[in-house]
Amino acid sequence: MRGMEYGFRFLALALVLPCWACGDAGSGGAAFGYQTWTVSSEPSVTIGGPDEREGYLLERLAGVTRLGDGRLVVADMGSAEVRYYDPLGNHLVTAGGDGEGPGEFRAIMQIQRLPGDTLLVLSRQPGLTWLSPEGDYLRSERVNLNEVARLPCRLSEGNWHLLRDGTLLTVLEDNFFGASCPPSPPSPWRETGLIARSTAFDGTFDTLGIFPSTERNSPNYRVYGRSLVLAFGPDRIFAGDTGAKEILALNFQGDTLLSYQTPWEPDPVPPEAKKDDVRRFARPDGTEEIGNAYLYPDHYPLFGRLLTDDTGFLWVMAYPVILEPISSWVLDRLIAALVEEGGARWRVLSPDGKAVTEVRTPPRFYPLEIGQDYLLGVSKDEMDVETVQLFSLVR
Repeated sequence: MRGMEYGFRFLALALVLPCWACGDAGSGGAAFGYQTWTVSSEPSVTIGGPDEREGYLLERLAGVTRLGDGRLVVADMGSAEVRYYDPLGNHLVTAGGDGEGPGEFRAIMQIQRLPGDTLLVLSRQPGLTWLSPEGDYLRSERVNLNEVARLPCRLSEGNWHLLRDGTLLTVLEDNFFGASCPPSPPSPWRETGLIARSTAFDGTFDTLGIFPSTERNSPNYRVYGRSLVLAFGPDRIFAGDTGAKEILALNFQGDTLLSYQTPWEPDPVPPEAKKDDVRRFARPDGTEEIGNAYLYPDHYPLFGRLLTDDTGFLWVMAYPVILEPISSWVLDRLIAALVEEGGARWRVLSPDGKAVTEVRTPPRFYPLEIGQDYLLGVSKDEMDVETVQLFSLVR
């Protein structure tokens, strides 16, 4: 099956809720005094999926957002288009397209809704593009992403984050393989990640902090390894080590505003999840390369993703109990390689750090934007065909 090369399997205990849309059942939510938040059992809007009409077929989602009047905007990487839909999901207008002319894109990476519903698009070329609320081209600024942040013996993780003020943030991780760089530590080791925010796009940047980052086994990611996960609010950045008991809220100058207690305890890695095997890689000529043996921790990390909603609440996703060897990065990228079969478990923290509710998101659904009364994201079927879905959220 297309896109299923990892062969993910989740342990059945992940399906403990009698109703996946119910907010305070399953993991003792009522005992904690949680509020009850519910997600609708069916989406109110769907875009894409098997619909192959022009303007509806998705070829790798790059981003999605909801405008103030209820219209939806979908950025499609495959067609290099930004499409606008009415609140019911009917296609209205398409902006962009593959090219290098004004208002065209090469490799859309992300979109960001700005005040007044102006849209900012991040792409490999030209870099930054501003679109009006109606989808008209306003202006663009050329940005060479290879020059956004540079530092000897550090490399960008290749995952830029477009912030609401039009600046870019990336994580520069240790590079042990340059001629003048120190050798890598003995396996397994933990890289560090330097969070860098760029405004001038000329290689200079502000350093917001250095955090523990990716766990590695030789040059490979460690199975169920700890990693650095980020989320972004209008005035702060959340940074969390997926195995740590605290999640930090930083302002855009790198000052710590608040320390949140991670609301999950780690699940043990069961014996059936520990495969007595080695990594195998396919070479271009069709032969197979044998890598290092898998290394397994005793426990899964505490959480896998962070999201913020429009009201300033932090959503913390429990790390799923998985039975196949994976690397943690497949959980938290914008273009998710892993979408949980039974839906993800989230605990939601208020702006003052208090856990207020527990929510399970719909099966095979990957939320990308959370509003006061909705969840917006992408769903993937067994063949990894993508569908944009909007669910109602009742607090």
